[in-house]
Amino acid sequence: MPQEFCVHKCYSCSMFQVHILKKSSNKWTCKMCGEKQSVNKVFGQGSAKDCREHVQKLNLLKGMSAEPVEHENEQDNKNKKKELCSLDNDDCKHVPKDPACSDVPLMKVSKWECFLNSDSDIE
Repeated sequence: MPQEFCVHKCYSCSMFQVHILKKSSNKWTCKMCGEKQSVNKVFGQGSAKDCREHVQKLNLLKGMSAEPVEHENEQDNKNKKKELCSLDNDDCKHVPKDPACSDVPLMKVSKWECFLNSDSDIE
C-alpha cells in the first residue's frame, strides 16, 4: 500500500509544504519556521511527486504575487526620500542630509570580509 501525502499551509510563514498523512494525529511542524500547528485545511492529497509539484506551483504563485508589492514599496520609499531631500535648503538647515538621497553611490562592505583571509595569510 503506497504512502499518502498531503499539502498544508503554515499560518506563520504562509509557505505550502508536503507532509505524510497521519491517521493518528492532525498535528504537524512547519519545516521553514518550526511552528507546531494543527491541520486547518488540506490543499492537496496524493503521491509524493504530485504533492511536491503542487507545492512548488503554489509557492511560486505566492512569490510572484508578493514580488510586485515589494517592488512598489521600494519605489514608494525611494520617492518619499527624494521628496524629503528636495525640500528648500532654507527649510532644512537644521535637518542632516539623508545618505540615501546622495547621488554618489556608497561603498558597500561585504559581511563576509571579516572571515576571508587576506592574500598575505595564504602564502
